[in-house]
Amino acid sequence: MALVEHWIWAGNWNPLIDEIGHMAGEVLDVGLRKILDDDLKEADTDASPPRWASCQFDGPHPIAAWFGIDQGTDVLLVRMEVPDHLSIRAETMLDLMQSYALVSPG
Repeated sequence: MALVEHWIWAGNWNPLIDEIGHMAGEVLDVGLRKILDDDLKEADTDASPPRWASCQFDGPHPIAAWFGIDQGTDVLLVRMEVPDHLSIRAETMLDLMQSYALVSPG
């Protein structure tokens, strides 16, 4: 497993969780998406101790992920434990989400 971490723009939240699910081989249902959205609202990386939202994405390639909001900014901190063969893909995804505003189709 490889640890991949970076910050991205918070507006890329939905494309982020879609892509993590895709990498893991899991389709996110409405219920899990709602839980993640609610947990993220409570996240605060500046709190003492920091509060992170977390999720285990199951599937053929399980991914553990933690998400934190840098309160007062449009920054979302992301940490993921990914299978080694997905680490470059995960790093590239986070780099793109730091540089661009992405949208989910639909």
